[in-house]
Amino acid sequence: MIRFLLVASVFQYALAAQIFPQEIVRRSLAAEEAVNETLLSQFTFVERQQIKRFDSSGVLKSVSSRTQQVIMIDGTPYYVWLARDDKPLTPEEQQAQREALKRVQFERESESRQERARRLEDYARKRNRYNRAIREIPEAFLFRLKGEELIGSRPAYVIEATPRTDYHPIDRYAKLFPALKGTLWIDKTEYRWTKVQAELIEGVNFGWILVRVSKGGRAELERIRVDNQVWLPKRSWFTVSARVGLLKLYNLEEETVCFDHRKLPAPGLFDALLLQKWMPSLR
Repeated sequence: MIRFLLVASVFQYALAAQIFPQEIVRRSLAAEEAVNETLLSQFTFVERQQIKRFDSSGVLKSVSSRTQQVIMIDGTPYYVWLARDDKPLTPEEQQAQREALKRVQFERESESRQERARRLEDYARKRNRYNRAIREIPEAFLFRLKGEELIGSRPAYVIEATPRTDYHPIDRYAKLFPALKGTLWIDKTEYRWTKVQAELIEGVNFGWILVRVSKGGRAELERIRVDNQVWLPKRSWFTVSARVGLLKLYNLEEETVCFDHRKLPAPGLFDALLLQKWMPSLR
């Protein structure tokens, strides 16, 4: 009897000490929603987005890219063009971008209380569309803890996600979940998503104008911790084949790489003259 009680107590202790993958995911979603937006808005970075378009046979048709500085100005993002197709802007275009940035800064500083509230509400509404779907993830998937890995010298849980057969999406943006499988890398200390890989295992239809996203699409997402304070985008990539109606077929591969993460000179303020330093040095 004593031996049985000893084994039972050890087993209960092990269960209490173990964090199940479902709980890790729930904690990570709570951490995502608790992000300090004010702190986040103090950082800026450069993003280069490249889009490849293919024909129905998979032959490359075109490649285009754009490079922009991402800046948060009084609660909402602003994008400053730095290059098109990896060619720096002309001096005249650079000056136009600096003047546009100054103008936006002035406009936001001069907003009435009602104008500012409308702008922030519109931005929050767009973010909430994403968040509503994300909140369904714990109910949409079965999770399996595969182990741990170092991501940028930080230990992360590696969790495999497969769709539940009994899940029915509540939010329309969660309609992809039953057709997705993936892997999550979740930082062990801060429970933030550091890396995600996902794949469409079956096709999905959207909208009254039929959009058919084909099986086989894949996506990847990576983030980086900056200044021991915030998690910012590092890289995103996806490839997708989609048909709109009966005629138009889109075969795309898009990659966005983010770099030169840095803190703004002062919270909520960005001196347009700093672009003089970054624009000429862009490769």
